[in-house]
Amino acid sequence: SSMSMGTSHSPTETIVEMLKGTDFDTQLDTKALLEIAAYFREVRSHYSSLESKFLGADTRILLSQVPGGMLSNLESQLKQQGAGDKMDEVLAELPRVHKDAGYVPLVTPTSQIVGTQAVMNVLMGPYKTMTQDFRNLITGKFGKLPAEANPDLVKKALEQNGMEKVMTCRPADEIPYEWDKMVEEAKKAGGNGSDEDVLTYAMFPNVAPKFFKERAKGPVDAASTFGAKPAAPAASSNGGKGGSYTITVNGTAYNVTSGPAGDNMSVNVNGVAYNVAFGPAGAAPAASPAAAPVATGGVDVKAPVAGTLLKQCFSNGTKVEKGQTVIVLESMKMELEVKAPEAGTINYSVAAGTQVTNGQTLATIGGVVVAAAPVAAPASPAAPAPVATPAASSGSGTPVKAPVAGVFLRTAVSEGATVGANDTIIVIESMKMELEIKAGAAGKVHFIASAGSQLTNGQVVAEIC
Repeated sequence: SSMSMGTSHSPTETIVEMLKGTDFDTQLDTKALLEIAAYFREVRSHYSSLESKFLGADTRILLSQVPGGMLSNLESQLKQQGAGDKMDEVLAELPRVHKDAGYVPLVTPTSQIVGTQAVMNVLMGPYKTMTQDFRNLITGKFGKLPAEANPDLVKKALEQNGMEKVMTCRPADEIPYEWDKMVEEAKKAGGNGSDEDVLTYAMFPNVAPKFFKERAKGPVDAASTFGAKPAAPAASSNGGKGGSYTITVNGTAYNVTSGPAGDNMSVNVNGVAYNVAFGPAGAAPAASPAAAPVATGGVDVKAPVAGTLLKQCFSNGTKVEKGQTVIVLESMKMELEVKAPEAGTINYSVAAGTQVTNGQTLATIGGVVVAAAPVAAPASPAAPAPVATPAASSGSGTPVKAPVAGVFLRTAVSEGATVGANDTIIVIESMKMELEIKAGAAGKVHFIASAGSQLTNGQVVAEIC
């Protein structure tokens, strides 16, 4: 019973008592079950911060048909996107997406694909952005669907995938042999050469390297890591909500706007935004990243949702077309493509691997590059050391923004390449899906963010000049 209800099953003890004296009596010892429940009640408290907020019966499931595991995952995804209040809308959208996807079974991994597309529809508009996995699903790359998928969406997906018709053969027959390649890449990422590490890297290439590195430190203490934390005292008179300030350093005034206080904050200094991470006192400062170009004018490319910047599809200075994919984010376990809103030269402001927030500028399209953004240095080794990286750039070119938060996976073209508006320039990973970011405008691409950066929704990642 201590692990039941919410997104899980009913208590075992309840079922046992209900069936006693019937032809279906379980013959289980209620006293022993209660002792087991007491033990796991304490264990559960160690992981309280990871729990879903759905702790009782939720009758909305009768209509949305969402399995328990999928429900808690949707809750986590919406919270990550700062849209926790959208759950009712997502649950209403799910049956429509389920129908459009040919009533594919809502089990892993297709439940994730359908659920993420429903979230994207609510956040960005119906099928304004289709995840790569959703496109693959309705074009046969996951196998034959139980029913026919929405023909209009299939046609759109075929065009975006560069396919002539829906795949009808066994999809696995089209997959190249990659084991040897994965073995080598897993070793380079810190794996120990075991099959388990190779498979871990193959399934989670962006998470595995950190896992391999942290594993050497041994198991974490669940209670201190995931257990309930005491409320932190307010960091300032405004409750740590952030605000706008004028700070004078050595006679020079700086206009500073900060977001809510935390280990990772967004800070804007004289119009240039930074992602700032704070470490413990006395910790060695992280290496300062290379400065990103700063330009005047241009159109920002922003992250449409929160996530991780997986890939910049172009290099800084590349001309891209309107509609081209310029960045790929990872958000809600899916990859999302960020398209270029205009044609022009793109300059990225966020590096691949960076965690980004909804609406964060990832790149700028157009504009004139006038300087490299300054990189903040820690005041002293003994103090909490801020590590600032440029997170925004404005220019005369057209900015290419991340449509959702995620990870910058890779660039699809080289820095300075001439692209069309509908060319893909960046691939991001968001919500366990790959998303292509289009240039949005014709011109030369200039990447602002780099592969591996964590991106925020709306963050400018490149610009088209």
